[in-house]
Amino acid sequence: MNKEKCRRLWVTVEKLRGLISREAIVRVMIYSLLLKYIEGKHKNENAFPFYDERYSVNYLSLTYGKMISADDLKIYIALLETELGINNGIISEGIFTLFSNFDAEKIKLIFNEMESVDPNSYRDFYETSVFLLDQLSLSSGRTSGEYLSNYSVAKLIGIILNCKTEMTLYDGFCGYGILATQSAADNCSVYLQDISLSSISLAAVMTVFSGTKIKSVCCGDSLLNPINCTMKYDRVVIDPPIGLRYDPEYIKSIPQGNCLAVKTEDRDSVYVRHAIAHMREDGLAAVIVPMGLLFRSGRSAETRKEYASQYVDAVIELPGGTIPSTGIAAAILILKKKKPDDGIFMINVKDFTEKAERTRTYITESRIEEIVRIYQNREVIEGISNIVSHEELLENEYNLCTTPYVNTLTTGYATESVAPYINKYDELSAEVSEIDSRLTALRERFCK
Repeated sequence: MNKEKCRRLWVTVEKLRGLISREAIVRVMIYSLLLKYIEGKHKNENAFPFYDERYSVNYLSLTYGKMISADDLKIYIALLETELGINNGIISEGIFTLFSNFDAEKIKLIFNEMESVDPNSYRDFYETSVFLLDQLSLSSGRTSGEYLSNYSVAKLIGIILNCKTEMTLYDGFCGYGILATQSAADNCSVYLQDISLSSISLAAVMTVFSGTKIKSVCCGDSLLNPINCTMKYDRVVIDPPIGLRYDPEYIKSIPQGNCLAVKTEDRDSVYVRHAIAHMREDGLAAVIVPMGLLFRSGRSAETRKEYASQYVDAVIELPGGTIPSTGIAAAILILKKKKPDDGIFMINVKDFTEKAERTRTYITESRIEEIVRIYQNREVIEGISNIVSHEELLENEYNLCTTPYVNTLTTGYATESVAPYINKYDELSAEVSEIDSRLTALRERFCK
C-alpha cells in the first residue's frame, strides 16, 4: 500500500486507542492482515486448502464473539502453522492470548476498520506491518523483549551478509523479525527464536509476509536453550534488547558451546560471543551493539580483546537514534572466523544518516550502497574509514570506537598514537553512557 493509506491506518489506531492500547490494536491489525494474506493466497494461487471463508476479516467483523471465538481462531491458524512448518502454537497461541484479553466487540471494531484494507501485492503485507510497528515503536518506546530493528540498518546488514539460497540464517533475539527477514532477503532458510511469545508470534507473521523460507521458529531463551545448541549457521544476526542486564549467575549457567568463553562473567558481550559460537567456520555474523561495549575497561576490555583479535572483521559506527525510541549510539560488529590478517576495518557513518521523526535516524538507499562499497573494497577514506592494525588496537586496550582512528589519517593509516584521543573519547562516552542508563531507568518507571 502507498504511504498515504498506511498513514490512514495509523489514524485508525489513534482513533481506537481509547478502547484498548495502541500495541494491542497494531497486533490485531497485523493478524487481520495475516487472515487477508491467507485468503488472497487461496483465491489467487489455490494455496492453503484449509481456507475457510468464515475466518475472513469481512466475516469476522460481523460474527467474531458470536459465531467465532478466540479458540476457533487459534485452531484455524494452527492449520497455517502446520502448512508452513512453523512450530505449533507460535502464531496461534499469540493470537489466542491477545484476543482472549479483550472484549469481542472491541476486536470486531478493528476487524471492521480492516475490511477495506486491500494490499496491492504480497510485499505490501510486509511493508504495511513494518510501518505499523515502526509507528508503534515511535509512540510507545522500545522495551526489552519486544522491539523493532531500524529498517535501514537492517537493509544495510542484509546487503553486507549477502545471503544465498542454500544458506541458513539464525537470529536468537529476533524481536519482531525485521533484521532477520531483511537479512535473509527471500533467499536462505531462517531459524528464529525469542523469549517473548508476543514478539516471536509477530516475527513468524513477518517472515510469512516476506516470503522467507522458515526452517524453525521457537519461543524460548536462546542463551540457555537455543533451537539447536550444536548447529552452526552460514549467517547470524543479532539486534539484542539494549539495556537488559543479566545476573552474573545466569551468565555462568550458559551451556558450553552456546557462547564463546562461557566462563567469563562479562555480561555486555554475551550476544557477540553467542553469535561467534553459532557461526560456521566460513560463516559471517552481524551484531548491533551499544557504543559502550566498544570501549569499556575492566572485565569487558579483557573479553573484548579475546574476541576482537580473532573474530571482528569490521566495525561500522552509527549515530544516536538508530536504535528505535532511544538516543543511544550503536555500532554494527561484522564477525568472521576466517578474516583478513591486516587488522580491523573501521567505518564511521555518523554523517551518512538523516533525521526522521523525533529521535529516529535512518540511512538512505544511496548511502547504504556507498557504505557497502567501502566495506567490500576496504577503502581507506580520511574521516570515514581506516584499517587499524592489531598492534595499534592492543596499545589502546582494543578500544573499537572508530572516531579516533579514522580522524588521524594522513596516508591511509594513523601516524601517531591515538591513545590521548581515545582517553578523552572514553571520558565523554562514559558520561553519555551514564546519561543513557538514567534515561533507560526513567523509561522503565514510566512503562511500569
